[in-house]
Amino acid sequence: MIRVRRSVPQCLASAVVSALLLLGAPGASAQAEDPPEGAGGEAGSAPAEPPAGVEEIVILGEVPVGPSLKDTESVILFDSADIQALGAQDVSDLSAYTPNVAIPAVGSTSPTFFIRGIGLSDYNANSTGAVSIYRDGVSINAPAIQLGLLYDVEQVQILRGPQGTGPFRNASGGAINVLSKKPTGEHSADLTSSFGRFDERDFQGHVEAPIVEDLLAGRLAFRFRERAGYLENGCAFEPPGGRPIKTSDSVAARRSASVCGERMDEQWVRTGQVSRLPFGLATPLNDTGTWGARGQFLLTPETELFDSQFLLNVHGSHVDELSTLGTTYGTQGNFLGGQTSRGYQEPEIAALLAADGPLRALLVAENPGLSSREITALLQQTVAKELANKLDPDPYRIDVNRTGDTLLDNAGGFLEMKFSRGNLQLTSRTGYEWYDRLRDIDQDYTPIVLFETESQDDAYQVTQDLNLNGDLLGGDLVWNLGGFFLHEELDAHILNYTAEQQVVRSGGSLPTVRNFSEKTQDVAVYGDLAWRLSDDWSIQGGARFNQEKKDFDYALFTENSPPLGRAPAEVWRAPTGMAGITYHFDDRSTLSFKYTRSWKAGHHNASANRLLGATTATPETIDAFETGLKLKLFDDRLTLDAALFFYKYRDYQILVVEHDFGSLPSLEFINASGAKVVGAEALLDLYPLKDLDPIPSYFDALHLYLTFGWLNGRFTEFADSTVQSLPISQTQVVNVLVVADYTGNRLPNAPPFTVAISADWPFEIGRFGTVTPRYDGAWSDTVYFDQTEGRGFGDRSGNIFLPKNAIGQPPHWLHNVRLAYQTPDGQFELAGWVRNLLDDTYKIYAFDASGFNNLVVNILNEPRTYGVDFTVRW
Repeated sequence: MIRVRRSVPQCLASAVVSALLLLGAPGASAQAEDPPEGAGGEAGSAPAEPPAGVEEIVILGEVPVGPSLKDTESVILFDSADIQALGAQDVSDLSAYTPNVAIPAVGSTSPTFFIRGIGLSDYNANSTGAVSIYRDGVSINAPAIQLGLLYDVEQVQILRGPQGTGPFRNASGGAINVLSKKPTGEHSADLTSSFGRFDERDFQGHVEAPIVEDLLAGRLAFRFRERAGYLENGCAFEPPGGRPIKTSDSVAARRSASVCGERMDEQWVRTGQVSRLPFGLATPLNDTGTWGARGQFLLTPETELFDSQFLLNVHGSHVDELSTLGTTYGTQGNFLGGQTSRGYQEPEIAALLAADGPLRALLVAENPGLSSREITALLQQTVAKELANKLDPDPYRIDVNRTGDTLLDNAGGFLEMKFSRGNLQLTSRTGYEWYDRLRDIDQDYTPIVLFETESQDDAYQVTQDLNLNGDLLGGDLVWNLGGFFLHEELDAHILNYTAEQQVVRSGGSLPTVRNFSEKTQDVAVYGDLAWRLSDDWSIQGGARFNQEKKDFDYALFTENSPPLGRAPAEVWRAPTGMAGITYHFDDRSTLSFKYTRSWKAGHHNASANRLLGATTATPETIDAFETGLKLKLFDDRLTLDAALFFYKYRDYQILVVEHDFGSLPSLEFINASGAKVVGAEALLDLYPLKDLDPIPSYFDALHLYLTFGWLNGRFTEFADSTVQSLPISQTQVVNVLVVADYTGNRLPNAPPFTVAISADWPFEIGRFGTVTPRYDGAWSDTVYFDQTEGRGFGDRSGNIFLPKNAIGQPPHWLHNVRLAYQTPDGQFELAGWVRNLLDDTYKIYAFDASGFNNLVVNILNEPRTYGVDFTVRW
């Protein structure tokens, strides 16, 4: 170790920062995590000697513990510069620029993850998806905290494809690992302030300093972000005391009493009551309010027996924002754009369908031979197609009678200990996470109560990873042994409102109460190795044994019915593994072949109804075959990473809408018997003008990054049967068995083609610094949000009537631009940016609730935003 001679300002800064760090430093010591491969030099290369006068803290380990990057891995990386340029708040903002990855999130605490078409569309608190989420190598099981703010990040790793070995659990789709920057033992600090459209304010930064010279270092990081909403609520101007309703039973009177489209029953109108719309509803909607903070303490004691490191990570975050809402299109009358149950219709749609509207007049002029009824049918068909493909004329204006909050508190941390002697390294990582969440959501996105929820859920998890790795045969054989343990306890309490009321005390029936708790215990042991057989060939292999136990207690009751409960204890076990072979063209270019067997444990349905009870989807398995090509050519001007893969899936877990006789339609998770995926990906990293004569040298830095994804994911065997009540006359119905066959349909959230392009070009302007323009663009082919290929589940009788893309999104682009200026010393940076440059509007999620309340709900992307960033580094 080298001691540093510091100036007086440095000494003062060190004293202040050290005091701040010591106030929060526990007595226990902690350890640092391995740097990700590919960051900071070639894996396996000898560490360079530090320059004179620079303090050095060595981070142990060449072989990462947890999600790792190997010759056979298909992985895409985002560094801190990419994250800042894209303005990513969380990992869902990176999915558009990652081939074959989709992360549809309904708000900052409700994500779902899909990689190569594999995922789980469940927004319940107990949803454990098919993509494992890690933060600094610690498994994050609860979906409420899987997104989290991105700040002070070293790298985001997205591992595509099933993971059959290592510490992964339920990773039949892949894994995502967010790596934060670790203490280095040096003085450093930075602060980035961002201001943008919708009153956006975003502040993030870090401060780092040694606490005890050459022994203990600390790093504090934070991010605070606020932004007003971009949706306008047409119901936000109800006068105090409500609007009186005229004493009349005419339709005109009821409509004149409506503030924003809410409809009143005749009895309510006759009694002269005021509108039931609550006073003080919020606008704008879909705002952002969140902060996160992290403290890390790195201890590097010197001993004669072994090298050791200890890293303690303590973090917390808070979300306080209005619950995310979207837009609703009615389907009464079996056409998209009609009224919902209880008669609501968006005014923009009503204008399109008006008897004296311009669209009707145009259709009459173009079709002079059609009757009025035929014109009406043509008008409805035209409007339905327009809504499915392009949305309504003003999609960011909605009418809702509930604008409740989403509140989330999260706290946790981990202690990592590493011990190294010779070629052996032992790593222990013990983690803890806790959260408490409240959500008040108008799920029907209308000014009347069709289905709304108030929910509270909280959970804690304890994890333990233990790993021993080393090498033999002079480093030609690298081996890895480990074990993983997770214990999680979750409790959820949900009130479902389906009557015309805002809260129970306003009158009417009591809500339906849905309570559940789930205890999860997961244990896995694994081992893997990589053996360099010769200069040209190496093999990789590994195995893992998985066991997961879930105790699920469920209760559902209403005002006039007894509770319905279920408390099974399910235990699932399965072996998984991976085998691969790699041909090395040279040290950095390879061709690999890999087979992986992966598995995901069973899943309990937390949206059960009284007829079906709390059902369980059985475990799913996948056999995956993949070949990958990694090339570095033309003196590193070109880097190519390509993959071709084939998946065979059994018992795919998926959400369906059941139209069973004797009850309202219900949500249920079942198993599709079979599915397959064929796909390809290519990532091209290119410096096209580097070191080319006679091109001037300032053109060398032009950097292009292109990604391409192709997916053909389809169900090979998937039929769902229900008992439905079908009318045979005005007074009689008959119960029949109806089979919905989805065999051959495309998998949800699996667009056939995706393309992303990034280009940046730093221009040095002499002693004045550097100017860097950057462009990021992403294009997605048509994506469907359920297994019906965009046509929905139909009405209560199962009749399919929605137009194509009603539950999907046609192809669309997303364009971002950024222009940054940096001083020669890199201490100051000023950047201006525009995201969603063309202000395109598209759906990121849609759901067909025609069988429930005659409507389709849509979650939309953010409109165009723009702003500036100012960064100061010390």
